[in-house]
Amino acid sequence: MSTLDPTRDQGDEIAVLRQQIDAADAAIAEAVAHRRSLSARIQEVRRTAGGPPREPAREDVVVAAYAERLGHGGAAVGRADLDACLPPDR
Repeated sequence: MSTLDPTRDQGDEIAVLRQQIDAADAAIAEAVAHRRSLSARIQEVRRTAGGPPREPAREDVVVAAYAERLGHGGAAVGRADLDACLPPDR
């Protein structure tokens, strides 16, 4: 992680930091897409076996893990991640 350099123009520093945020956002989107694919496979296995596609207790564990890792707002991020992985026809 870089620190702010007082000799650089503030606008340039902000532009660089925004590029880093954009790269982080792209990586997050890729990770969520991968998670969605894995989740869809799990849901299909559950359906094939005659079970429910979702497991609320597992979802609670996932949300709690996000809350623990991220602190403020972590639970909301976890719920959003789970919601993004639900099939469109939920």
